[in-house]
Amino acid sequence: GNADVCFVRERRAVALSLQLPAADESELAHALRLVIGDGPRVLGFVVVLRDTEFGSDELGMLESAVATISGQLQREHATQLAHAGRALAQALLESFAEPALLMSGTGLVELCNTPAEQWLDASDRAPELSQLRAALDAGVTSSADWVISSLDAFCAGFSLVRSRGAARNSPTQVV
Repeated sequence: GNADVCFVRERRAVALSLQLPAADESELAHALRLVIGDGPRVLGFVVVLRDTEFGSDELGMLESAVATISGQLQREHATQLAHAGRALAQALLESFAEPALLMSGTGLVELCNTPAEQWLDASDRAPELSQLRAALDAGVTSSADWVISSLDAFCAGFSLVRSRGAARNSPTQVV
């Protein structure tokens, strides 16, 4: 008979398969296969063959290792998505001619385009940034100098903030 344990996380899967010997087999018949896949692609596998049975303690240790491997795959996948999302956000910001910033809910500037870097470096911007943070805290969508677009539908807790200068893109075109 076969005993299978499969752990699936999104598109990545780690499967553990224990093949038990048939009743009439006496040779090397105990096989343990660990297969790591990403969707239909096999990323790697390990096969252990031996003539003695795998003990329940060994199988328990392997299941624990499978959970660790699966967790690592999830973390790697999340990191890849974060890098892709960061690159996409930076490209969005660079599409604006005026200063544009991606700000967190706590008021930190997470990303900004080149004009915003120049604006931030031009002189002491602490008073203006304080006003901008206050507007974010109050949930204001615009001020005399800034247009604030919440990105909660896409990225909870973040806002796209752009200067009211000669804008060539409106928030509705981008967000």
